[in-house]
Amino acid sequence: MGSRKWLIALCWILAAVLLLLIFATAYAHQLLGLIQRPDADATLSPEQVATMTDELSSTAEDYSGIPLHPTDITFPSDLGTLPQSQTQVRILLVGQDRRSGETRQRSDSMILCSIDTKHSEVSLISFLRDTYVPIPGYRPNRLNAAYQWGGFPLLKNTLASNFGVSVDACIEVDFSGFQKIIDTLGGVSISLTDQEARHLNNRYGWNLSSGSQNLTGAQALAYSRIRAIGNDYGRAQRQRKVLISLIEKIKRSGMMDILAITRQLLPLITTDMTDSQILSYVKDFFPILSECNIRTGQIPAPNTFQEAYVSGMAVLVPDLEANRKVLSQLLALE
Repeated sequence: MGSRKWLIALCWILAAVLLLLIFATAYAHQLLGLIQRPDADATLSPEQVATMTDELSSTAEDYSGIPLHPTDITFPSDLGTLPQSQTQVRILLVGQDRRSGETRQRSDSMILCSIDTKHSEVSLISFLRDTYVPIPGYRPNRLNAAYQWGGFPLLKNTLASNFGVSVDACIEVDFSGFQKIIDTLGGVSISLTDQEARHLNNRYGWNLSSGSQNLTGAQALAYSRIRAIGNDYGRAQRQRKVLISLIEKIKRSGMMDILAITRQLLPLITTDMTDSQILSYVKDFFPILSECNIRTGQIPAPNTFQEAYVSGMAVLVPDLEANRKVLSQLLALE
């Protein structure tokens, strides 16, 4: 009789666990349904691109480079692909330069987030938007043009063909979404230099000061886009600082707090990941989030490029072989 009661109790426990799993799975898929998916039909043809005007530089954004004709620049071919550890996943974070009512625009920021679950390491590597590279199937241009012309597929293909780095998935957010994410998380803590604070105050009429500041979404976006201080190099560093601050904030948050804001954040992002990929990555990454070490870098790296003007654009012409070596180090492949 006792064994029968024990068996009945076990059945009830198993039934409860099954119902909980069904509920959790249904809830997870409901949340994932809020995520935006890329428009596969928005790819521009080479003929359409040929009619577009290049994004020229303003005086404030000028580099100190020399004028070059596109035919003056040659790139090596068939450099191969960098290896990838089985415990490493590479997700490209794309910040899109799009305002309300516009179609897909150029990628204002591109940060490769490489997560190594075995060693609990995260690498954040900025690819500078002004990098001048061959774009497969199109004419050479700034790297940020690849996203506008062909979305995630063309941008991933461009990174692979030039720098040998494979990308497993992409996540994109536009300006409006970026601000909402920051505001939903209660702002982001950033240490401003006196020069950065003065620049933002003069341009936007704010009253920021140097030192640690809790920036709103609008302030964090403006900070991330500063080009007058350090051109694209300084801007990429600021973008990584914002991302690292967000990661640190999530580290300190409890599970219930994270779940509470998830529903608000998911509609703001676009990704090419499948639902199963997302669930798998969350399962693998969440346990290492609180203890992961973060390393940062940018491509092209210092002393591996030439500043130049090409067709009226201020660009960075990279040494692809040298930058592949830097990437190997940043990705802990060497």
